[in-house]
Amino acid sequence: MAKGAKSNAAAKKAGAAKGAKKGLKGEKKAGTYTTYIKRLAKKGGKKVALSGKAVKVLQSFVADIFEQLATEAGALARSTKKRTISSAEIQTAVRLTLPMELSQHCMAEASKAVTAASK
Repeated sequence: MAKGAKSNAAAKKAGAAKGAKKGLKGEKKAGTYTTYIKRLAKKGGKKVALSGKAVKVLQSFVADIFEQLATEAGALARSTKKRTISSAEIQTAVRLTLPMELSQHCMAEASKAVTAASK
């Protein structure tokens, strides 16, 4: 029995070592927005369908905009010597990153979402 226990422990250590080599510590798999993109397409119209390429393009677009907004909000938080990004930093990042009309639309939709969530 003792030999079996030792070999199981050795196998676990070897398995943990293999897993550690695969990715860096703290690295997470990037999430996708494809589910939400498809839901929005369905909301737009019952007969609307998106091709695989279209979903990939939209996925890339959303990920890029998210990255830009997060970078800008982080820079704003850093400049004010804050350790957390608040809604004020996000709002300012949206206004700085997106064109005028689009940022105004985003602010309107965000305030509607916050109002609806608080009810």
